[in-house]
Amino acid sequence: MSGYLSVKVEHVRGAWQACPATEVGARPLSNQEVSHARRMAVIHVPQEWPHGVVCLNCHSLFPCAAVQWAVGVLKSMRWELTDLFDLLEEAEVSR
Repeated sequence: MSGYLSVKVEHVRGAWQACPATEVGARPLSNQEVSHARRMAVIHVPQEWPHGVVCLNCHSLFPCAAVQWAVGVLKSMRWELTDLFDLLEEAEVSR
């Protein structure tokens, strides 16, 4: 994480710490599932409101179910928190 993120780092860190890795069992995750998890992690980001921190996309309390699933998948792929920050930063730069 070398640059600028518009989302609050502590909210993303909290979601990362709260979400366990997804148990993949005998079946490995498909490329489509990993790609979907990456998209979900970028789309379902925290946004502060007077009533609390909610998901920018679905307006549920953050971390929403979608980002919990995405973080779990990414953790099961041996991602680190810094990898998630890099992904979010890359998505913001490309907007």
